Amino acid sequence: MATTDPLNRAPATADPAAALAQPWSRPAAGVAGEGDDAPRIVAIETSSRMGAVAVARGPQLLAQRQFTHGLRHAVELVPAIRDLTQAQGWKPADIQQVYISSGPGSFTGVRIAVTVARALNQAVGCHLVAVCTVDVLALNAPPETPHVVVILDAKRGQVFAARYRRAGAKEQVSAAGAEPPFRVGPFIRTAGPVLADPRAFVDASPRPLVLLGEGVAFHRAAWQGQSPARVTRQSSPACESPPGDLPAHWRGERAAPALQPGRPRICEHAEDPQAIVELSESLWAPQVANVLALGRALAQAGQFIGREALRPTYLRPPEAEEVRQARQVAREDDSTKPARPLAGRAVAPPTKERVET
Repeated sequence: MATTDPLNRAPATADPAAALAQPWSRPAAGVAGEGDDAPRIVAIETSSRMGAVAVARGPQLLAQRQFTHGLRHAVELVPAIRDLTQAQGWKPADIQQVYISSGPGSFTGVRIAVTVARALNQAVGCHLVAVCTVDVLALNAPPETPHVVVILDAKRGQVFAARYRRAGAKEQVSAAGAEPPFRVGPFIRTAGPVLADPRAFVDASPRPLVLLGEGVAFHRAAWQGQSPARVTRQSSPACESPPGDLPAHWRGERAAPALQPGRPRICEHAEDPQAIVELSESLWAPQVANVLALGRALAQAGQFIGREALRPTYLRPPEAEEVRQARQVAREDDSTKPARPLAGRAVAPPTKERVET
């Protein structure tokens, strides 16, 4: 249920997209933010291998830190929050809003972010905002992109996926909930996040299509088998002054220079309306600045979430939970089955015991 933020006395807007229209900026020397009412914000991104934390005052990004090594969320998250807030002269009680990337993604990483955010809420009363990780990733795509699909590996031949289209200039889409259609910056989420078969999800997506997310590397064969000549991979920035509706990152007259061996030129098939384009691997990881942008938009619309309601977005149980459930079902099945004789051994019928004399 939406609530009003008593710590942010500026009136909330009914349209989170309006907040996204305000770019994040670094403050000039001596400038604290958008007045004394600007909320002090901590944003957390731990859904991917490399975690990060950022602090902001209203629309101004003050500082951010990426963790030094991958999969060190439990070790580095709390020290990063402490160091970044202390550098701004904040005490723990000064933190007014906390935004987290809530998944789908790394089960362990998201659980850690949820735990820390809940602890902060309980300790200092800060407001919480859950930001869907696939939306965070979608903002990595160029805003002119007609259609975007975010793909994360879910193992077992499946993916966590979401589909987006570019929003019209005057298009109004409700952002009251997380169900599609849902406004995500310059895009509208039209499907997902869902647990899906990668081939089927890409087949059902409009063209021309841009793909991003770490699941691309694991499931590339699913769409390359359709039409290999139509799949291009962006491995470096290129293609300036794009004509028509296609984004500069993958359409234009000039091909990308210095591509890695064996990789096609990014603009080689740009005129094909059925093109499938994989964005550069540098755009596959969620950015904490995008967590800030989306979280602030939701906060300004009053889309806060209670401490107990803040949970990871899994889409399916973690593997350890699935194994536990399978073992429990197996034990219950065994307990209801009648006892069976050992294989290969005949069981004689009961006889009276003979007494030796």
